[in-house]
Amino acid sequence: MSELHEPEPHEPDLHEPEPREPEPREPELRRLGSDDWALWRELRLAALTEAPYAFGSTLADWQGAGDHEARWRSRLEIPGALDLVAVLDGRPVAMASGVPAEEGGAAAERISRWGGARARARGAGGGGAAVS
Repeated sequence: MSELHEPEPHEPDLHEPEPREPEPREPELRRLGSDDWALWRELRLAALTEAPYAFGSTLADWQGAGDHEARWRSRLEIPGALDLVAVLDGRPVAMASGVPAEEGGAAAERISRWGGARARARGAGGGGAAVS
C-alpha cells in the first residue's frame, strides 16, 4: 500500500523576475508627406464614414471622381501644413492635420482630427470628433 504525500510548497526563486503583463504601447506619431497619400486616404475615408457630422467635407466629396491620387497628394502638399497619423502596433489608428494660422506666423490652426476605436481606447484621437 502506498502512502499519499502532500506536495511541498513552492518557494519562489528570488532571482527569477515575477511575470508582468506587457505595458500598453504608446501610439507612434508620423508626419506625412505626399508620398504617404494612400495612408492618409485610408484614414480620411474611415473618418468621413464613421463621423460624417464632424467634417465640412463629405465621404461623397472624396469618393468617385474625387478619389484620385493627384488630389490626395495635393491635400498633403499644402504649404506649411502638418499632417500626422498615429500608428499603433503597425496600424494607423488616428490622424490630425493643421495649417499655418496666418502668413509667416508660428501659430497653427487644426483643420481636422479623428481617431478610430483602437486609438480612442488608448486615449488618442480626440474622441472621434473632427473639424474640417
